[in-house]
Amino acid sequence: MSVGNGRPRHKSLAGLFLFVVLLDNTKNTCGQLETKFNQTAKEGDTEVVISCDYSQFTSTTSAIQWDELNEDRVIINHGFVNDDKIENRRFKLTVTPGKADLVLSQPMRNDSGRTFQCEIQTTNGDTQRLNPSMLTIYYLDQPILDTSASTVYEGQSVTFTCSKPDGDPIPHITWYKDGQTANTNNPSRYEIANTSTESVLKIKSATEEDGGRYTCKAKSDQFKGDDAKTSVKVQLHTIEYYIVVTFTSKDGFATCTAEGHPTPSSVLILQDGEVVKEGENTATIEIDDEICPSSFTCFAENGNLNETTTMEKCNTDLKSFYIILIVVIIVGLFLFLWLLLVVCKYFDL
Repeated sequence: MSVGNGRPRHKSLAGLFLFVVLLDNTKNTCGQLETKFNQTAKEGDTEVVISCDYSQFTSTTSAIQWDELNEDRVIINHGFVNDDKIENRRFKLTVTPGKADLVLSQPMRNDSGRTFQCEIQTTNGDTQRLNPSMLTIYYLDQPILDTSASTVYEGQSVTFTCSKPDGDPIPHITWYKDGQTANTNNPSRYEIANTSTESVLKIKSATEEDGGRYTCKAKSDQFKGDDAKTSVKVQLHTIEYYIVVTFTSKDGFATCTAEGHPTPSSVLILQDGEVVKEGENTATIEIDDEICPSSFTCFAENGNLNETTTMEKCNTDLKSFYIILIVVIIVGLFLFLWLLLVVCKYFDL
């Protein structure tokens, strides 16, 4: 009995059944492998795992292996790990029911860009290959910090230079002082300049508050928080400008002495407003009762500060000076007589 175009109905049903069976068998051998594509890790991680999931694969497997591909997706290292060779240097094949993971220990930046592919062979001769998985290994080096000076006077400028470290992703630099983010928001005092290779922090006019420990920290989307890299600490000492002038008189002499940072470059003794003596950091004049009614002052400066001091009292008493002179003469005479005695005894005079 024929139906439609004359074909027996039972033959049509049989053909449909056969098509369904073939389609089901095709599903059992195709498209059943899964992986995490473009796996990422950080340099310094213990390991990175590329997973090959064939748990939905109904056919019995006869062989499992991993291949390495070049950038053109051509196999360059066929079966470098497999059922028989489960370890190959830093690579290891870990097989569990339905999974065949490729484990790379101690991933390094040179591993970035390497591409791997899982291959499953079945007992009926079919071969399944998953889509290639490329590794990306993020890394970050430690930044290097240098300074133009470790000690500066107040008002002077100082420059810190942080060399940007090699890293993927490209890092950005943050400045820290004494462990806290540096407050560099005042453009009249601070300036930050960034290039592709370095970040420069310039303190235009240092103050006492600028003294402390400076660091620069490299951060990126992959390296932040505890994973960011910090430079070694650089200590900055700031010296406050000062000058101290001492003007005293004793035994008929008046002496003016100046100390400070920087070292005083000029010391002047003035009598009634007129310069009578000049020195670098000290000056001395002789005084007596005749000139002491005059007013004496001392002026000193170090390029940043200056100070003027008045000599309040003239000490023209030479008594102690004469006493010292007499003692020196007596001691000298005694030594001369002793030496003369020794010479006479030596020559039997």
